Amino acid sequence: MMERPVNSTDTCATVGRVANRIESLDRSRVENAISRYLVDIKGMAQESFKIFLERAKQIDQSVYNVICEIENAMTYEELRSVFQTLTGIPAARDVEGHIRHIKDGRLITSTIDGSEGNSSMHVYVWHPMALKDLGKDRIDETSFFLLKKDDFHNIEIKSGYANPAGTAKVVIADRNVSREFIYPFIRDALIHGATDIHIFPQDNQDIYKIRFRLLGDLVDVHTLKAEKGRSLVNVLINWAKEMTPSLKTDEKRRPLDGKIICRKEDVGWHTDVDLRMSLIWKPDAVNSDVVLRVLAKTDIRNEKLYDLGYLEHHVDMFETAVRRNRGIILVTGPTGSGKSRTVNTLLAGLSSTKCILCVEDPIEYQIPGGRQFQTFEYVEDAGSEKSSKTSIHVVGFPEFARAFKRHDPDVIFIGELRDEETVSTAVHLSKTGHLVLGTLHVSRVAQIPQMLIEDYGVSIDAVADNLIMGVNQVLVKKLCNHCKKEMVEPLGTIPEWMKKLRYPERDLFLSNIREKRFYIPSLSDGCDACRKTIGEGSRGMARRVLSAGYSGRTVLGEAIEFRPGHFSDGRISGYHMEAKVEAADMSNSILMDAYNKMTLGTIDMDAVLRLL
Repeated sequence: MMERPVNSTDTCATVGRVANRIESLDRSRVENAISRYLVDIKGMAQESFKIFLERAKQIDQSVYNVICEIENAMTYEELRSVFQTLTGIPAARDVEGHIRHIKDGRLITSTIDGSEGNSSMHVYVWHPMALKDLGKDRIDETSFFLLKKDDFHNIEIKSGYANPAGTAKVVIADRNVSREFIYPFIRDALIHGATDIHIFPQDNQDIYKIRFRLLGDLVDVHTLKAEKGRSLVNVLINWAKEMTPSLKTDEKRRPLDGKIICRKEDVGWHTDVDLRMSLIWKPDAVNSDVVLRVLAKTDIRNEKLYDLGYLEHHVDMFETAVRRNRGIILVTGPTGSGKSRTVNTLLAGLSSTKCILCVEDPIEYQIPGGRQFQTFEYVEDAGSEKSSKTSIHVVGFPEFARAFKRHDPDVIFIGELRDEETVSTAVHLSKTGHLVLGTLHVSRVAQIPQMLIEDYGVSIDAVADNLIMGVNQVLVKKLCNHCKKEMVEPLGTIPEWMKKLRYPERDLFLSNIREKRFYIPSLSDGCDACRKTIGEGSRGMARRVLSAGYSGRTVLGEAIEFRPGHFSDGRISGYHMEAKVEAADMSNSILMDAYNKMTLGTIDMDAVLRLL
């Protein structure tokens, strides 16, 4: 089972030599060994290696992570051979014995029961520097093994691993479930434009389902046996741990959130792909429900607001607002409604003479001429100058926003306003002469002032002085231009669900649509332009996962240009704000935008359901 060194006849002597080498491991020795390999064997310039070391110190990561995971200067197998030379630790194909403990997802200890009632301890690592975490009093009683990284991460422990007082039986997960198993699903999600990947157990069935959210709808993609599904989740958790230091891989009582970055080479995409993982454990602490938000960086230099679906009157409002030298522009809408894309498209159209600073989580779009920063976490090791114990620090939206003030900006984009500190900083930046753009979770534009004042503590005067424009949007499916068709008969009876729309302009909307003939999707199988398939169905037939007749999505949007006069009476509720705007102009509302797009044949009547 184990790949032992050929000349390891004297076990005690071997263990002693290995233990001594482990004790002598330090950063300097590791750096020198990797340097010799890269410089002497692979021909890397010495100056280039020094750059790697400097970068490692700046971002507070080990040399291992910087070289092996960021720069790809050497493969993991190459790195493992370097550590084997340093320590003499043999490789293992899998774990023997009973697992006693797992430490930080880097080190596994197990016990081997002997025939005479005695036992010994084995230690398995995928990151050899983790052996430094062992207590020196135990090091001479232990056998050490290097486990392949994927094999280490694929270990599944039935009913959780034991505490030091107990034992737990280890089961090696299906070896077909690794990152290589996941990549095709991510690649399919990218190709078909899926925004989310859902992985969840099916109640009362011994299976896991994989579904994509495509054009706003959930569609089935694949079914896994429960054991393989749990192994897949286990791989995702350990993968997310690498980018999210605060994530606890052994926590099965609370929901988990993490970040994953897929290299472009692995998923066949033009850039690296970010995944945002949300995991909720079932009460049995064995099965879990996972959603991966797919965020692929996109170059939007040639994209315009018209391409997103905004009509001329809204585009004119945008262009007027971004010519301002100071103030706040907020784009709102539900999760996944394309808020960030709208803001980034707007920023991409600004003059190259402006300094544009952006903080996002994550960076979804590449802005030509913009300087973009991503929030992150880092670990401060025990014994550092700043701290006497290991701690995890988050550099988030407020930290970047405060730093931007001293960075000579013209325009600032704060990816999400979600706490009092970030909102307060955004208002302060506006007061000091900067144009600030941000996104906010609220259902209507007219509710923005109320949320800023009541939920985030901004004074009504500060909102009146600085809030210059609000936008709200949702994404709906577009009809396929190649196979849509006009209704045979004009609309006679108004559907009952439309009468439940809660908008001030509802009656105007309902009177406008009566006796009109709009477009509807084709009732056939669609056409070559809109028909998409994925996976295998019964008898080897391709399974369609999208409703035929639709192609892509478009924005339904509304906008308000806020003026100080809107706040003069002190009434800030959404109802009062809508009444004030309605008195001036109703043509910019989201319901009237839906009517305009129905008339143009861009959407069908069912798209208005998104506004209920």
